[in-house]
Amino acid sequence: MCDCPEVFTGQYTATAYATTDYNSTVQSTASATATSIVSQEEAELLAQSIAEDVAQSNASHDANVINQTIVVLQQNNLVNGATGATGATGATGATGAAGADGADGADGAAGAAGAAGATGATGSTGAAGDTGAAGATGATGPIGATGPNGGSGSNDISISYGPYESLASMQFIGVTGNFGWITYNYGSSVQGGVAISSSGQYQLITNVSGNVIISNNYNNSFTNTINIGTSTNTRCRKPAISASGQYMLLNAQNEYTYYSSNYGINWTQLTNITNGNSGESAMSASGQYMAVAPNNGIGNILYSNNYGTSWNTQIVLGTPSGIAISSSGQYQSYVDSTTNGSVYRSNDFGTTWTPVSLISLGVTGYKLLIISMSSSGQYQLIGTDNNDPNKIVAVSSDYGVTWTNKISSLPSGYNYGYCSVISSSGQYQYISSFSNLFVSCDYGNTWNISGNSVSGDLFGVGVSSNGQFVTFTDYTNNIYSTSYGLYQSFVVDASTANPLCYNTTTKQITYNSSKTFVIDHPVNPNKYLVHGCLEGPEAGVYYRGSGEIVNNENIVIELPYYVSKLANNFTVSITPIYNNGIPTFATSEVHNNTFTVYGNNGRFYWIVYATRNNIDIEPDRTNVELKGEGPYKWL
Repeated sequence: MCDCPEVFTGQYTATAYATTDYNSTVQSTASATATSIVSQEEAELLAQSIAEDVAQSNASHDANVINQTIVVLQQNNLVNGATGATGATGATGATGAAGADGADGADGAAGAAGAAGATGATGSTGAAGDTGAAGATGATGPIGATGPNGGSGSNDISISYGPYESLASMQFIGVTGNFGWITYNYGSSVQGGVAISSSGQYQLITNVSGNVIISNNYNNSFTNTINIGTSTNTRCRKPAISASGQYMLLNAQNEYTYYSSNYGINWTQLTNITNGNSGESAMSASGQYMAVAPNNGIGNILYSNNYGTSWNTQIVLGTPSGIAISSSGQYQSYVDSTTNGSVYRSNDFGTTWTPVSLISLGVTGYKLLIISMSSSGQYQLIGTDNNDPNKIVAVSSDYGVTWTNKISSLPSGYNYGYCSVISSSGQYQYISSFSNLFVSCDYGNTWNISGNSVSGDLFGVGVSSNGQFVTFTDYTNNIYSTSYGLYQSFVVDASTANPLCYNTTTKQITYNSSKTFVIDHPVNPNKYLVHGCLEGPEAGVYYRGSGEIVNNENIVIELPYYVSKLANNFTVSITPIYNNGIPTFATSEVHNNTFTVYGNNGRFYWIVYATRNNIDIEPDRTNVELKGEGPYKWL
């Protein structure tokens, strides 16, 4: 192998001029190529120097030839000599007539303001303004007397522990047991779909009486019943809600579509699509992209790409009955409810759709009804109606390109379908049967029954982004809710080298002196998974997702609409996804909650880190009031 230095090549074209003795100009152009083993810049400078020298030499040569030629012609009287000197100036002529008046000049600057007049009489007192915000909470009062001990509840801790004693003797219920559902009965008004905001704070439930039921306190109560402007049936299988809870959307059964942009307080009726059949709704995390699959026997989708400000109807193939949208809005999928229908997927914000046949699943005569999607769009779940004898419960881990039927992984003897939901990461997936809810903790690969059977058929189910908050409804007007979700409290055996311990002085759970939390192992049911908490000198936030360039130019990635008000000092990282080549991507800075990724066609993952605004990381103890106890304190 030759260990030769790299050779750089530069090219340059120069133009030069020369003046003859007779005040004429000669132009010459020359090009040159040069090489260098030092750098590309040096090669280009060498090429420029050579081209300029050659061009100037040629121009000077041409000018000399012209000079010599004219001298010979003058000697033979073939050309005129040089122009003689200018003669004396003649006498001045008579003055001409006066010209027309010119246009008026611009106005001069305004003069100085006069002295202020005397103050007028005081007007009548205006109406009282709105009440100002409540003042800061006063200092905590003295601790009251200890109340009587409560009754024993299931799975309560009844052992006293000293500082850093092991909690290994504690026993808890696993994921396949009852989560401890809280049941709310609303008489005859429920039987509706469920949607939950990213944090779990806002939860939307539709019903049959023209109202919606909203919880704004993490499902601690469902008391906020709001009439949305109709007295008819507003029940739907799957409403939609933005990550913050600000935007809400539902397609009422045999009715119109309604949306809200103020946390469900007020609702707007849309007339673009009528006579829906309890179709599914979906929206991106920010609420910018919204869509409705009305399931009305017509191949259309109602959509908005400006937070519900305006709406359009898109004609599509099949009869859309279920629809899902990724967090960014880029990836969208809908299912066709006609017999042996396909899944239709889009990777360009719903502009174009590609059908995906399900022949490989080996099922015929089915009618698809539901679809759910993870935040990135990578993980998707589809299903048939629970009355369909030709069952499909299929999952995809490649943005809906290929599908695997998981009916054989589910417990036998149940009629699956009608409602489903997926957590943000795609790890936790739920699907209903008539009277049971089933959950997968490993991206849809294996399934277990979640909790006990309910008294009526399940209607709708929702889950928060991290899987902590879960709510579902049934046909007997009950709302079942839990804040445990898939998070259980487990401990490590005290005989191990690094037991999980609880410090009763600091009220902190530690594992090898680090803050930790413990969850089910996603693969091995005989193990737990212990994770530690990341710490640093800033209150950091992050957002992540995936994207794909399809125009060989760029794609705009949209962050949640509130990010610029929450954080600053953004950094963007791009990870290309290999596909028979190594793509190169570049990114802009974050501006107005968006950033642009540039490059040729290809897929990539992205993550944005930022610093929370207005966080004083070293406050003076004398200037702040510390609240809370243990490691969970705040200012």
